[in-house]
Order: sequence, then C-alpha cells, then structure tokens
Amino acid sequence: MNNGKIKAVLVAAVLAVSGWLFTGCGAQAQQEHKSAMVVGIVHVDRVLPELPEYRQYSEAYQTEREALFKGLKQPNDPRALQSFLDSDKKQEIQKSVQKWDEKKRKFLDETMDKIRAASETVSKEKNIDIVIMNAPWYPVSERMALDITTDIIITLKESGKTVH
Repeated sequence: MNNGKIKAVLVAAVLAVSGWLFTGCGAQAQQEHKSAMVVGIVHVDRVLPELPEYRQYSEAYQTEREALFKGLKQPNDPRALQSFLDSDKKQEIQKSVQKWDEKKRKFLDETMDKIRAASETVSKEKNIDIVIMNAPWYPVSERMALDITTDIIITLKESGKTVH
C-alpha cells in the first residue's frame, strides 16, 4: 500500500468517526439535555376559588354590589339604568368601584405572592426547573408542561397561610 492510499483511508476513517460523533453522540446528548428540563404550570384561575379568602372576598363584593343596585328595578332596561345612574347613586357607585379595584389589586398581589411561594415548594419537591403562572390576566400557551395546580392548592391548604 502506498502513502497516498494510507492517507486516504485514514482521512476517511477520521471523517467517519467525526460524523458519528457529531450526529450520533451529539444528537443523543442533545436529546438527554432536552428531556432534563422540566416545566410546570399553575392554572391560577383554578387555585383562586379553592382559597377561603377568595370566597370571602367574592361574597363581600357581591353583597355590596347587590346593595348598590337594589333600587334598580329592571337592570336590563337601558332607560331604567340611565335614570338610576342620574340619581345620587352614580357617585356612590363610582366610589365603590374605586374601592373594590384597590382591594382587588391588593388581594391579587398578596395571593400571587402566596401562590409563587407554594410553587417554589412544589417545584423543589418535584424537581421542576421552571414554573409558569397561567392567569386570566396573563394567559400563556404551553405544551407538555407538568400541571402542578392541584399540588399548589394542597400546599396552600396545608400551609394554612391566609391573605389579609
């Protein structure tokens, strides 16, 4: 065998091994890396109704709303609604709406902090790398995420933490 043929065989062998390494082993390593990332998702709209303080908040809001509109006989009639709003009730309703907007913002901020804390606990227990909060005001599109909503609800109930 002459030197030219030996070099050609060696180059072919090196290229074959390199190709195997880059395609075979590389793809396997990439596949292992992809499967190592675990994403969890929390559906906040399912967590909120499970919280006693959310039910209390909703009931208080509904009670006050009903009291404000008690004098309105036909809520679906635009003329009756306009006449009702032209009365002194308009300012009272605006103040109530403003008060409840502030309460809602504070309540949701505190509740989301509580849900985040619970998601940290659950994500450590389940070896989850990233947790996505899916809320009606921040909708997300996810695929193949591990739904940990029930775990969050259980963790919140077991912790006994309440929002003020």
